[in-house]
Amino acid sequence: MTAAPTRTWLILVALTLTAMWAGGVTGSAPTLGIVSIAIVIAVSGFKVVAILRHFLELKRASSGWQTLFYIYPIVLGGLIFAAYAVDWRSLA
Repeated sequence: MTAAPTRTWLILVALTLTAMWAGGVTGSAPTLGIVSIAIVIAVSGFKVVAILRHFLELKRASSGWQTLFYIYPIVLGGLIFAAYAVDWRSLA
């Protein structure tokens, strides 16, 4: 194994453990606060970018492709966070 994939894999493992900690993985269904949700979504976004850059070779792609694939997880994470942040009961 070369150093870069191993380092990236170790970073992904650390990010996964961070998301598990923030998400309160205990075996029961936790009630997450808005900060925990933001941490889990942000960590997931970093994981997406790491996988795209290092394992799917996006770092060698043209700037247009890089921009598209970096904006997509930001927009998607923002929409997911917004869906959690909105109090849907007050809209009914």
